[in-house]
Amino acid sequence: AVVVAYFEFKNSSYPRGYKQFYYAAIKALSNDPDRRICFAIVTNKNAAEGFRLRARLQMFLWNRTEIYPGDVKGHAELLKWAYDILEFTSDWVSPPGTKSTMLSEILSENAALVLFTPRSLLLEYTPYYNLLKEVALDYNNCNQSSLVESIKHRLILKRHIMQEEFSKTIRKCHKNDTAHDPDVCRLRPDLCDLACCQTTSLSLNQTKHVPAVLACIM
Repeated sequence: AVVVAYFEFKNSSYPRGYKQFYYAAIKALSNDPDRRICFAIVTNKNAAEGFRLRARLQMFLWNRTEIYPGDVKGHAELLKWAYDILEFTSDWVSPPGTKSTMLSEILSENAALVLFTPRSLLLEYTPYYNLLKEVALDYNNCNQSSLVESIKHRLILKRHIMQEEFSKTIRKCHKNDTAHDPDVCRLRPDLCDLACCQTTSLSLNQTKHVPAVLACIM
């Protein structure tokens, strides 16, 4: 989901509501590491019309938009509004490693498809999870919304592009993996380029991996 605000900067002073919006975005970064909600600002009137903004502040969800009621008076109020109406088709679940009711709370309310997958916060892309997002969007798009179809096709395109990039990087990293010239990544990952090792660990073609976190379709 994305919260989009339109602010018109006419002079050196901040527009009304800008600071509250800015503080809300900063607070969301610290409270929501999975970035379920992003914040964006539009400063051009023509661009705002291009985004079809019907109000100064709107929240774009995967299947609809919501308008913020009134002016932004405080960042806590804005965050509460955004997270109260937040809906998503899939989400990361990170159990604490101790006895917890986190999973039971999810599984007891609705049917859920659970994916066990490694996750790299450095690459900001997880192939398995993105594939799960495609499935979740398709499953929930009962009315064949063109907007949802557009989001799904962009995810598919990105997945294919990233798969090609992963394959190129892996070939580059391991092109000299021979008995006389062994691959450094395989023997000494601590000496290997970070991007190379991270890419290798997230190869779409790998068949063995250690589950790190869960991703659920709600």
